Amino acid sequence: VMRKEKLSLVGTMVSSLLHDFKNPFAIISLGANLMEQKYGFDPKTARICQNIESQTRRMVDMANDLAAFARGEGEIEIAYVSFEQLFDTFRELNAPYFEDDTIHVSLEHNNVSLQGDATKLLRVLQNLVSNAIEAMRENDQIGQVTISSNTKGNNVLLHIEDNGPGIPESIQSKFFEPFVTYGKSEGTGLGTAIVKSIVDAHKGAIEFSTGPAGTTFKVTLPRAPKPSPYLPA
Repeated sequence: VMRKEKLSLVGTMVSSLLHDFKNPFAIISLGANLMEQKYGFDPKTARICQNIESQTRRMVDMANDLAAFARGEGEIEIAYVSFEQLFDTFRELNAPYFEDDTIHVSLEHNNVSLQGDATKLLRVLQNLVSNAIEAMRENDQIGQVTISSNTKGNNVLLHIEDNGPGIPESIQSKFFEPFVTYGKSEGTGLGTAIVKSIVDAHKGAIEFSTGPAGTTFKVTLPRAPKPSPYLPA
C-alpha cells in the first residue's frame, strides 16, 4: 500500500510539472504563428516558423504521454459512448490526416455503442493511428488506414488496419511495454503501453497481426446494453 501511495504521489508531481511546461509551449507556438503571419512572405522565415510549430507540437505530445503514463490510465469514467460521435471527434481533432494526399483514413462506425470512457477510447485511437501514419511516412509510401467498429455477441470489436511496413519481429513480444517504439524516429515509446492500460481498464483485450503488407490491431471491449426506449430524453 505504501509503495502504491508513493507511486501515486510521484505521478501527481510529474503530471503537475508537465502541466506547467505546457504554458511556455503555448507561448512559443503563438509566437511562431504571429511571426509567420507577419514575415511569412520570406520562404526561409516561413520554414523556420513551421519547424518551431512542429517541434512544439511534438513536445506537447510527449508531455501528454509522460503525464498519462505517470498518473496511470487504470481509472475510467463509465458512460454511454457512441462510436459515430467518437469517430467524428477523432476526425475533427485530426483534420490534417484527412487533408493529406499521401494518407487515406476511412472511418466505419456501423452504429456501434458501448459503456466506457470516451476520452480514454479516443486516446486509444489517437495513439494507434498516429503510430501507423508516422510509420508509413517514415517508409515514404501512400498510406491507407481503416478504422471500423462492429458488434459480436456481447462484445464490441474495434479494428485499426494499415498498409504500413509492419512491426519488426524483434519487438513484437514486448510491443505493449513502456519505451518500445517502432517505425518512427520520434516519440516517448509510451503510447502503446498507455493503450494497453486503457483497454485493460475497460476489461477488454488487444492483439495484433502484422507483416510486410501491414498491421491490424483488434481491440475487444464489453458491449454496452442498448438504451431503453422508455427512458425520458
